[in-house]
Amino acid sequence: MNNIKVELKTDLTKYGEGLIAGIKGITIGQQGIWSRSNDNFITVKFENNIILDVLWNSLEIIDEEYLQKLSKTKTTYLKELKTATNIIKTIGPKGGY
Repeated sequence: MNNIKVELKTDLTKYGEGLIAGIKGITIGQQGIWSRSNDNFITVKFENNIILDVLWNSLEIIDEEYLQKLSKTKTTYLKELKTATNIIKTIGPKGGY
């Protein structure tokens, strides 16, 4: 998950000056303490050169190339799912899958 253009949706000025909603940045992988131990976080380098672990739900992906690739992958998956055969349904002890 490197080099994805993102935009901050929340105000994080308590973690760094200028980290207001709308600032743009680029993901640089899982480098910080929080992102290495939890997939809900990603390390982002913002326009003002602040590097911070941020929750994914605090970010909006604005990278058109990545979004197109994601859409294509989803379309391919759904197309293959329509023609799937030999499917095994597994139900857990409480009725879950």
